[in-house]
Amino acid sequence: MPQTGLHQAAEPVPIAGAGGARKPLRPVSWAAAPQVDELTQMMQSVEHTRADLARLWREIQDLPATEVDVGSEHLLSRLCHLTGADRAQWDLIGTLPIGKSVRMASGDWIGPLNPNDITALTGPEIVTTVSTHDSLRLYFTLTRRAGAIEFTPAQHQLLELVLAGLSRWLHWLALSYGPVSESGTLPPHQRKVLLMLVTGRSEKQIAAELSLSTNTTHQYVTAIFRRFGVRNRPSLITKWLASA
Repeated sequence: MPQTGLHQAAEPVPIAGAGGARKPLRPVSWAAAPQVDELTQMMQSVEHTRADLARLWREIQDLPATEVDVGSEHLLSRLCHLTGADRAQWDLIGTLPIGKSVRMASGDWIGPLNPNDITALTGPEIVTTVSTHDSLRLYFTLTRRAGAIEFTPAQHQLLELVLAGLSRWLHWLALSYGPVSESGTLPPHQRKVLLMLVTGRSEKQIAAELSLSTNTTHQYVTAIFRRFGVRNRPSLITKWLASA
């Protein structure tokens, strides 16, 4: 046969089968590789996610110690943005020495919805638990509208990754509500005083920053000591650090 400069595809090479029979090799089907544009988009998406995570962790951890509530709201709104959820919530559950569980506090953030749509937030959801202490657990729940697509495994993993990077801050958030008690959590002003006490501020500094009288501030401090079962600031800080 004359040479044409083109090579014909080689016929499958037969191989020996059972009993010496020869079988032709089956052609192998290879999955189509992603196009260059698709690979670029995938890589850019990963890089954007990494950048978003790093920025979120930095934003939360750079907040003043007393701004845990601001950090909570920011965290929930960013979780909705990162995962496409319409609502993000957390519930702090404490366990009493007798084994009974009590709901101590919660946080909630809902995206820009029509007020009539809020009741429709009964669609897909994912839940992740973070143990912040032997007796404290945080449950994070992300929810979408009824009829929305399910969350993907990757989005569930992203939620867990965000929270893992904020483990120390989540300890701080949980402990800011005080020890587990059937009588409830610390009142708002006492929570702020507690957070200032464990970061080294004096009672005078606390009074000035919160616009309280020194007498009122001292009363709050005494109530906090009583709640934690301690008599002074060093004992409070020791108990706090042991809890964290």
